Amino acid sequence: MKKKAIRIGIIFLIVIIACVFLSRTLSSVWTPKAEFLKPVPRRILRDFKLQGTVELPDARDIYWSDAVEYPMVIKAVHVNAGDTVAAGDVLFDVEAYHSVDKQLDKHFETLDALIASRLKLRETMLKRNFNFDSKKTELTFSYLEMDKDLLRLRAEITAQLKEETPLSDEEISFSKEGLEVLSQIPDLSETIMEQLAAYAQMQQTFDELVTELDTSLYGYNAHFHMAMEWIALKLEIDRLEKDISELLRIKSITQYKAENKGIIYQIDVKVGQIYRGETPLYQHSIENNPFMIVNTNGLSSEVIAPENTYTLHYDDKTFTCEMILRQIKLGALNDHIYLIPEGSFWRFAINPARIKGQMLDITSSARGSFTESGYPATVLVKKGDKNYIFVAKMEKGLWGDEYRVRLVEVQINAYNDKYVALSYWPQFD
Repeated sequence: MKKKAIRIGIIFLIVIIACVFLSRTLSSVWTPKAEFLKPVPRRILRDFKLQGTVELPDARDIYWSDAVEYPMVIKAVHVNAGDTVAAGDVLFDVEAYHSVDKQLDKHFETLDALIASRLKLRETMLKRNFNFDSKKTELTFSYLEMDKDLLRLRAEITAQLKEETPLSDEEISFSKEGLEVLSQIPDLSETIMEQLAAYAQMQQTFDELVTELDTSLYGYNAHFHMAMEWIALKLEIDRLEKDISELLRIKSITQYKAENKGIIYQIDVKVGQIYRGETPLYQHSIENNPFMIVNTNGLSSEVIAPENTYTLHYDDKTFTCEMILRQIKLGALNDHIYLIPEGSFWRFAINPARIKGQMLDITSSARGSFTESGYPATVLVKKGDKNYIFVAKMEKGLWGDEYRVRLVEVQINAYNDKYVALSYWPQFD
């Protein structure tokens, strides 16, 4: 009986040892593996997702007015959409269209004929004892030239008045009383007012000249008619020489340069094109840079702090941005920040004008604060509105030193998608 009890005791002890061994083995097999992490000093940066609208301030179409009358051939294009240019930068190489050469040839031919006619007229006038240096001749020339200037100025004022007012030809009078009436019309442009004042002054001088000259004496006078022809030829030669000078200026142009500082939004011409001034050469900003507008209603100051780093995402690429302005209007739902993307974005976008108004993704990265207790964000266990982490503590156990693990609540100091900083550790019971 005694031996049987001893045998049963030994068997029981073996079973207990086997169970404990099996228990530890199963625990080793089935217990999830854990990685022990220690706090690492680091700066916790927070990223916030925003969206901004592309805006192009002062986007202007640039035309070349000279080309309306004198077409130009585009020989080379030195800029691309998105480039920043300064006033005076060469944008295009150009060459006067061959029609300019044809006009020059025709003008020179006409000029030669006019000069020959005037020389011939001078010979005739000298034969008829025409005195070019007499007071009478001087007054006659002044009278004829001023008469033509008055006609020219009258035509310019009439055309301008028809653009700005509903007046007809019959209602426009250039008498002294008529000029007074015209000058009292409300909302006339400054240009017309200056032209009316100039005409009135010129007309007064002309009337004084007529009184001194007494032109009625020359109504059928050969002297007067020769003077008229002489002045007419002179004015025609002057006009032609001015046109030739302008054509030679156009012919000498080999480059088109930027008139203002700005960013090129769009190039509207190509190499080999005959540009006639009817369509834009290019489009660009004047002084201001294109920017992104971000609606900040409801966003915390941390999200839109000036010291944050702003990154624009476009076509799988990223571009840094600079905040230039924060616009806040109390009581209104239109708070915004204004960001300027780096210049490489506008070049990469190829045609900034085509992305105007588009909504693009932006990341605002808060600078955050330095912490001694930085951990991967994966250590957090969230339950409701509380945060927990697993904490392990080494203790003496039945089989030696063991880790005792508890799920404990923590408070968060800073975090982002990758890292978290704990403000303090609660006591471990």
